Amino acid sequence: MHQLTGLDGAFLAMETSAVFGHVGSVCIVDPSTWPVPLNLAQLTELVGSRLPLFPPFRRRLAEVPFGLDQPYWIEDPDFDLEYHVREIALPAPGTDAMLAEQAARLHARPLDRARPLWEMYLISGLSGGRMAAYTKVTTRRSTAYPARTSWAPCWTRRPSRGRSRRHRNGSPTGCRRQSSCSPAVRCR
Repeated sequence: MHQLTGLDGAFLAMETSAVFGHVGSVCIVDPSTWPVPLNLAQLTELVGSRLPLFPPFRRRLAEVPFGLDQPYWIEDPDFDLEYHVREIALPAPGTDAMLAEQAARLHARPLDRARPLWEMYLISGLSGGRMAAYTKVTTRRSTAYPARTSWAPCWTRRPSRGRSRRHRNGSPTGCRRQSSCSPAVRCR
């Protein structure tokens, strides 16, 4: 059990039906470079195998009665990975504009505060046989993982608990060596 910081609690309190406290990212995936066909079952298995690298992603909020103190992150005893990893399809051949519109729709929905505050969608139907993964995660994470790059180790061939390297653009790779990053993924 970990208590939210005052700043995290303040951001949580500022959320309204029109203002959300989550960030999203879209990764374009070339499934032809994967050793097995990429589908929802494969992605769910991959994410499930990497969850030990992300303990906060199995935690949900627990409010303090009467709001007398900051909420806590607690382990979700009813954690359901299949709730968090989902699949949708664009009408083929999906364009980048259609993907952006779909990502905007997904982003406009609030995260369910009764569950761990993240979602991942496998999006098929993109032109050229490409797929995408849209990930939405709360910004209120009192952890060492920045929300924007927190899933980077999920897309590597060999995840690491060790010191992260950085890509040329300065973002963490989540892997020990640049060569361990999957060539199939391009994050935006």
